[in-house]
Amino acid sequence: MTGVETVPPDRHRWLIVQRLFAGILLIGAAVVLLFAALLARHAAHTPFPGLFTEPTLVVNSIGDPAWNGYAAGLRIPEQLVAVDDRPLEDTGALMRALTGYHIGDTVTLRARHAETGVEREVQVQLTSLPRTAVRDFFLAPYFLAWFYLLAGAWVFLVRGHEEAGLLFACFCVCVALITGLILDLYTTHRLFLLWVIAIPMTGSIAAHLGLVFPQEARILLHYPALRYLVYLPGLALAMAGLKTTLDWTSPIAYFGPWIWGRAWGGGGILVMVGLTVHRRYLSRSPIVQAQGRTVLWGALLSFTPIIVWIVLAFQTGFPFDPLLILPPLAIFPVSIAYVLLRYRLPDIDWALRHGLIYALLTLLMAGTYSLFLFLLGWLFRATIRPDSPLVLGGFVLLAALLLNPARLAIQRAVDRILLGKRVTYEEALTEFSRAVMVTVKPEEVTAALAQALKAALGSVEGLLFLFDERKGRYVPSPLGKEEASRVTFRRDGPLARLMLQRGSPVFLHPDRPLPPALAPERALLNRLDALLYVPVPDHGWLALPAPRGKRGFQTADLHFLQTLAAQMATALEQVRLISDLERRVRELEALRLIAQSVSYAVELDDLLELIYTQAGRILDITNFYIALHDPETQTLRFAFYVEDGERRYLDDVWPDTEGLSGVIVRSGRPIITDDYLAECRRHGVRPGGKPGKAWMGMPLISRDQVLGVMNVSSFDPDVTYTEEQAQVFQAIADQAAGILDKARLYQMMQKRALQLETLNEVGGVITSTLELDAVLDLIMQKAID
Repeated sequence: MTGVETVPPDRHRWLIVQRLFAGILLIGAAVVLLFAALLARHAAHTPFPGLFTEPTLVVNSIGDPAWNGYAAGLRIPEQLVAVDDRPLEDTGALMRALTGYHIGDTVTLRARHAETGVEREVQVQLTSLPRTAVRDFFLAPYFLAWFYLLAGAWVFLVRGHEEAGLLFACFCVCVALITGLILDLYTTHRLFLLWVIAIPMTGSIAAHLGLVFPQEARILLHYPALRYLVYLPGLALAMAGLKTTLDWTSPIAYFGPWIWGRAWGGGGILVMVGLTVHRRYLSRSPIVQAQGRTVLWGALLSFTPIIVWIVLAFQTGFPFDPLLILPPLAIFPVSIAYVLLRYRLPDIDWALRHGLIYALLTLLMAGTYSLFLFLLGWLFRATIRPDSPLVLGGFVLLAALLLNPARLAIQRAVDRILLGKRVTYEEALTEFSRAVMVTVKPEEVTAALAQALKAALGSVEGLLFLFDERKGRYVPSPLGKEEASRVTFRRDGPLARLMLQRGSPVFLHPDRPLPPALAPERALLNRLDALLYVPVPDHGWLALPAPRGKRGFQTADLHFLQTLAAQMATALEQVRLISDLERRVRELEALRLIAQSVSYAVELDDLLELIYTQAGRILDITNFYIALHDPETQTLRFAFYVEDGERRYLDDVWPDTEGLSGVIVRSGRPIITDDYLAECRRHGVRPGGKPGKAWMGMPLISRDQVLGVMNVSSFDPDVTYTEEQAQVFQAIADQAAGILDKARLYQMMQKRALQLETLNEVGGVITSTLELDAVLDLIMQKAID
């Protein structure tokens, strides 16, 4: 497993069918368990013959030998054939017969030996079902059944879109039926067919689960249908078990299928455990190693008792002790559900190391106390009681003074033995926390991160991806190398969603296909050449190649990186508060300067240059233009144009029916798109100019009149514009529209003043001279001017 489990497209429809099937199984199992409770109540109120029987009414040896039926000498493989000469001809006949009696009645049970055919009769006094039987064979397994069923339902709801989650849910259903129907199997015999099916199917589902979790077996990548072969033995044994159990003429014919069904159930679990061991020690992914270890310990602790019982059950008559075998089964669903539902795995290496430290410390304290008592006794020539208040008080004082130095000395010794001379992860994390405590810049946090990685992991070169507000993308910062990669990722891209929404590490195996969920960004990931991606919660992620000089990332490395990423997130949150404040100040300053520009710059070109400069403080405006609209000619023209960061002086004029700028002018609404050409087709207009990919245009509106369009665009297909960027760009456009309108009015005022001055001059000439030619020449000259 790479931290994300995905399903190839050709199996998606089949997965939907599996999900529906698993949901039906969960609901059906819940109904069955509720019915089993009613059957248990019926069994508790029915007189009890002092023995358990199996569906063919063959006496088994599961119960207490002191019960009346067993005490009367009835043993396996004797079959009950009559009660007080009333023949028992089917599975439910015994319970029907017993309902006619009362507790304390004595009945005659006729039993036939299933192998020799010899019959005998014994008298048994009926009792109530013992409380120990209710506890051991109903309450304990029944609550365990609901525990499994609820765990399966929980995983189904959260991870039901994945094959491993569905298999775990089905596995829980089978275990719930096996444990929840035990009392019915031995008393009422109403739901035993489900129990017979569940036993071998547990083995098949467990084997299937082991093939795909925590990592899909390599052979399944080439032959995916092989995963279903494990169901052939389970189905065959289930059919054989059903057929022989229903064969009333051969009451012990089911012994073989039942034993082999149990063997296959245990064998499937062993297959799962074996595959988990293989992945735990041979997988190259630290994520799979950690998950495999958690599942492995859970499986071993959970299934070892029942596997031992299954093996010993080949010798019929081996007792089944529910209180010994059933409670450990609750460990497995907890371990595997933890791995399925939580992505931050427990640091078992840390726990074991610190457990060893405190175990040694405990032994040291015990030895020191014994030595303390011996020295006091030798010094005072007397026997010192270990529970003496004075002695205990003195030792507590001594321990308070020496405990911490002793702990540190033991910790250094253990770390030196287990970790060699390498800096411990705790030291690296402590140093990182100290370094970022007072940082205010992202660069300082990145430098501290690189130092921590170098100290703990050696020479590791990687990238830290953080969101850039100006570019609207996740951009890399180098760790341990001079030049950063130019690969950037979309905010809504597959990798970003995986890192930030699920928060699970991802390990990309170099010899395995890329998970389908990440296929859209295959080219970008190939350019990075990173193996391990560790999320930095709410901020970004680390992309790390394989460390030099090592076999690869280890499980302990993964835990260290996850802890470091969590601390990194805290440090970045502090930095972001300051960065957000600085960005807001820049935005307000830019808007203030644009708003005040009319007071000291009235030339249109100067105003446009100022707008461009201030917008560049907030957004990436490598490609930018302002187009003004002429309502009389219904055309647009470039008033300001920048391409690839270089200003160009274009005199292009085009009709307002062309391009998205025309749509904005006519509608007065902004347009933001990730695909300029597709947006043009959607609006039914012809693209204009050099088409970009991402495109954001805002109308310049003043006094309900559209003056033009302000636009920023990108030719990079991976660039997108965020809602926050659009809001800032809209604010700049609103300010710019007001300034441009004032500049337009100022120019109109200047033009009108010049016209009035000309009229005054011509009028003065007309009133002061009678020469017609001079007047006409002046009028012509002013008209030309």
